[in-house]
Amino acid sequence: MSSTITTNSPGDTMGSWNVGQIRRLENGEVAFTKTLEMPIEGIDTKYVWHPTTIDFTDLELLDNLEDDRLLWFAKHPSFNKTVLVKINPFNSNTTTEFIENETRTYQLVDGLGIAPNFLGHVTYQGAVIGFILEFLEGAQKSDKDDEPARLEIIQKLHALDITHGTATHQNFLKVGENMFMIDFANAKFGERATHTRKLEDFERIRDFPDDWFAVISNEDSDLSPAVNKLFDSLTDDDDIYSESR
Repeated sequence: MSSTITTNSPGDTMGSWNVGQIRRLENGEVAFTKTLEMPIEGIDTKYVWHPTTIDFTDLELLDNLEDDRLLWFAKHPSFNKTVLVKINPFNSNTTTEFIENETRTYQLVDGLGIAPNFLGHVTYQGAVIGFILEFLEGAQKSDKDDEPARLEIIQKLHALDITHGTATHQNFLKVGENMFMIDFANAKFGERATHTRKLEDFERIRDFPDDWFAVISNEDSDLSPAVNKLFDSLTDDDDIYSESR
């Protein structure tokens, strides 16, 4: 984000900046030829709900999590152990929307045992650009035998009129007997958490290499036979499929 560099090349630049243009010079060296300070666009302030806010520059970033450019292991004096930080480092409008979706979801599921604990917001130049999560030590990805636990969690999410959008087994973590959901970037809320999107969530839960189900990408599409079969097996609980009113 903010940095100071010193070079002996043309385009030598020092000071505070967050956007830089890098070019190869005639002598073959690579250098910054232009830097500037651009305003940071954060999430909508109406979704800033947690009392804890921590400036990005005060975080000690340790390493990316599984090569995810947005998710980092980090340390901060406010926490007595390593935490997870998700940020929007490139000020992308799309990524800002993803961060906002996750922040909204974590507020709505707070204290319900659906997701890891939300520990605070990350700010930079006054804008909220990310959030901090509890790192679940000893967590493992769910496997095929965990389908009932995943189904229970998705039912709790749907009861709040939220759909996940990418509810594959990779986005569930288990710690002992407890199951948690992660990665709510594609969540939909209220009227947008439609009947079809709920069915898509159920379909993706069973998205294993040896048990693959097609993903519906169009709200007006006919349901696949696989989804209809899954729907039939779950209609005992009509509340799972109730729409927003």
